[in-house]
This record gives sequence, structure tokens and C-alpha cells, in this order.
Amino acid sequence: MDYNKDTIFPTYKKSNFVYVNLKTNDTLFNKKFKEAYPFIRNSALVFDDNSNSYNVIDRNGNFKFQQGILQKILETNHPLKSVIRFLKVENNLQQEILYDLYDDKIVNEYVKPNICAESIPPPTIQKLNNGKYTLILKNGEKVSYDYIKDINSYGFIVKKNNLFGAIDYETGKVIIPIEYDDYSNFNSGQVIALRKGKIWHYHGFKLQKSKYLCIVYFPQDDFDKRFGIYKNKNRFNILFKDESSLTKEFDWISENGILAKVQNNFYFIPFNTKNIIPYYEIK
Repeated sequence: MDYNKDTIFPTYKKSNFVYVNLKTNDTLFNKKFKEAYPFIRNSALVFDDNSNSYNVIDRNGNFKFQQGILQKILETNHPLKSVIRFLKVENNLQQEILYDLYDDKIVNEYVKPNICAESIPPPTIQKLNNGKYTLILKNGEKVSYDYIKDINSYGFIVKKNNLFGAIDYETGKVIIPIEYDDYSNFNSGQVIALRKGKIWHYHGFKLQKSKYLCIVYFPQDDFDKRFGIYKNKNRFNILFKDESSLTKEFDWISENGILAKVQNNFYFIPFNTKNIIPYYEIK
């Protein structure tokens, strides 16, 4: 099942959520839930009032967990690898469970960084008495600018003659020309945003341009067609890598870009699409 072409979504009806086929408007498997979320392949997260527990259902509405109580969701992540962390309580014993909706199975712990690896100290930035800044490079040499700011591992922001650019913090080589009017102090880890005139230029995985400044960035890879979430006055929208946006603006959008709100109405935005699907609407 292609996540982006799915027609089965939860929607709010008569004080509960039910799963509906959007093509036929038929309600499926006659079950109601306090909370319900879109299917990832053949699994969906729900909260069942009868057991007062979170659970996972298949496309026939059958529960994946039959014993114990999944008391709390501790973590969720990207739709391509939607691992949910549960706290299972059974016979007064507690156990953490990681369930991968995408692969439809219980999985082991996330791969963690090697904490024994030698940490690399950040480069030293010094402010001189004359107001300029100096960066001590990896080889011990120094470079000086009117201003230097640590942004991320992609590069350091520098200022010269009232214009901004970026340099590689190991070699001091200019990696983004020093020709921009301003920069964003937001550290995305993968993107450096600089403004020229009224246009923001996003340097990273590939150059992206927009009149909007993003406040959340999605993974910068070929799989994710979304670029980031931006705020336009008091409303939020999603910027795609083709420089387009959603047709509707919202009061709020979740950081993963899947759930959005306008007043008291909630909507799903299926991953990598511009579709807007009602989730909870006040009639």
C-alpha cells in the first residue's frame, strides 16, 4: 500500500473517531476510538476506550496487542520508519516496547551513537579587541572576519563589509559567497539560510529559494519532497522542494508536517503530498 495513495483515514464523527474510505464515504469495521491516526502500510495507531489503552490495528480493525495495557506513547518518528515507543503494563510489570508500523513488527532499540568515540572539540572563535572575530582552524591557522557565527557542521556564518556568507570551519575556505544581506540564526543541522533582498537562499542538500523563512526543516534527502515549515504573518504552511506550498494556511502545523489546525478544526496532510484531509471539524 502506497502511503500517499491511501484512501482510508480516520475522521471525527459523533464524539469518536472512525475509519472512513474517502472514495466511498463508508465507515469501516464498526469500531470507534478516542484517538486514531493514519495507516502506515497495514498498521495504524489508536486509543481504545474499552481497554483504556493505546493499541495498533490492522486494516480489518483487529488489535495487534491482545494482552497488557499500552499505557503511554513515548516517541514517534518519520513515516518511512514509524517506530512508536510504548510502555506496556501487564501483571504489575512494566516493559518498553518498540513497534515499527512500517514493517509491522516489534523491533529492537534504535541504533545509538558510539558514546565511547572520541569527541571532537568545536573550533575556537575569539573576539578581538578591535571588534573583529578570529576562527582557529583545525590545522592551527587563523582566519579573521567582522563577525563569525557557529551555525552547524555544514559551515560557519561570516560577515565582511556588511555582507554575509559561510566558510568551512576546518579549512577556512569560503563555501557560500559573502554576498548576502542577512542570515537565519536557526540551526537546522543540514541547511544554512541567507537572505538576498527579499529572497531566502537555503544552502545544503541542494539550493532552495523562497520568499519565506522556514522555522522547521524536514530531512534533506531525495525521498522527502517537503523542504520545511514557514510562518507567513500568523499562519503556517509547508514549503516543498519544487518551491510550491499547500493551498491552505493553518494556525499550527506539527513538526513532522502530518497534522495541522485551523481554529478548532484538525486536518491530516499525508506525507509528501499537498492533500488536506479533514480529521476533526466543528460543524
